[in-house]
Amino acid sequence: MHDDGDEARISPRRSEGVFVLRGGKSGGYDLSYAVGERGPIGYPVHSWNGVLKPPLYVWLRDVKADQETPDRFAELQQEREMVIAATAEDVENTTFTTDEQETLAAQLREIAEYARKTYALSQDQMQALEAGLEDIGDKVGRLGRREWLTYVAGTLAILEATILPPEATRHIFLILVRSLAQLRGHTFPELPGGL
Repeated sequence: MHDDGDEARISPRRSEGVFVLRGGKSGGYDLSYAVGERGPIGYPVHSWNGVLKPPLYVWLRDVKADQETPDRFAELQQEREMVIAATAEDVENTTFTTDEQETLAAQLREIAEYARKTYALSQDQMQALEAGLEDIGDKVGRLGRREWLTYVAGTLAILEATILPPEATRHIFLILVRSLAQLRGHTFPELPGGL
C-alpha cells in the first residue's frame, strides 16, 4: 500500500490492478479500482463504510479470481513455441538416439499413469490408451523425428475419436511435443499435472 497524503493506493503483487482512494471534494472519498486488463471503475462514496462495503471487498475478490485464473493467451503462446521448437525446419528426420528413446519411453509411461489417475476411463479405454502409447513408444525407435511426431498426432486423433476426451488428447500431445523440444535443448515450464 502506498499513501502519499493525497491518495492511498493498493497494488497486488501477482496481478495487474489497483485500488485508489482520494479525499473527495464534499467530504467523502473518490475511489477508483481496476483488476487485470479491465479498465478502471471510479465513483464517489460518502463514508468510510462505503469504501469498504462493497468496493474494497469486490476488488479483493476480483483480484483473487484474476490471480487464480490461468492466462490462456500466455498458455497458447507457450504451446505455439513448444511446437515450433520441436518441429522447426532445421530438425532433421533422423532417428532418436538411445538416450532420447529412453527419455521418451519414460515420458510415455508417466503419461499412462497420469491418464489413469486423472481421467475416468473404463478398463477397456485404459487398455486402448496404453496400447496406443505403447505403439507410439515402439515407433520412436523406428521412425525419424518428424515422421514420429506425425505418427503421434495421428494415433492421438484416433484415440480421441474412440476413447479420450479432447482436453486429454491435447494435453498428451503437448507433453510429447514439450519432450521433443527439451531434447533439442529448449526449456519450458511444466504443463498442468506436473508432466
